[in-house]
Amino acid sequence: MNIQFVPLTKENEARLLGLEIYKSQKGFVEDMSDSIELAKENQDWKAVGIYDDSLLVGFALYGKWKDEVWLDRFLISKDYQGRGYGKNSLSMMITYLKNAYNPKNIYLSVFKENTKAIGLYQNFGFKFDGRLDTHGEMVMELAIN
Repeated sequence: MNIQFVPLTKENEARLLGLEIYKSQKGFVEDMSDSIELAKENQDWKAVGIYDDSLLVGFALYGKWKDEVWLDRFLISKDYQGRGYGKNSLSMMITYLKNAYNPKNIYLSVFKENTKAIGLYQNFGFKFDGRLDTHGEMVMELAIN
């Protein structure tokens, strides 16, 4: 596995828009077009394709919001789930965010029904902080030592 984060470009935008999740996961992650538009309209948000060499396997959106570092969107395409891409790319994204922003904490939010994602995040040390985001998702934070 050779995970790479490739920034959103005109050349890869259509491929990113084509990423799909399972029907049972709809509603857990915002629509790809909304995520890409947010990155285009707000320079604080960075959209990246998650690649294994040249194979597009997922997507992430991250940045600073109100002086907090957020992994705001994170998904692995349905065709590549269950193959270790989530664990490997989340590990690399955490390292990247630590190096790029030097934060005290990294935040993300998740719906309580998204138990698989919650388990993944908890395995990396994320804990619920008691807040809800603007969409009613539970906020999780990872303390950075």
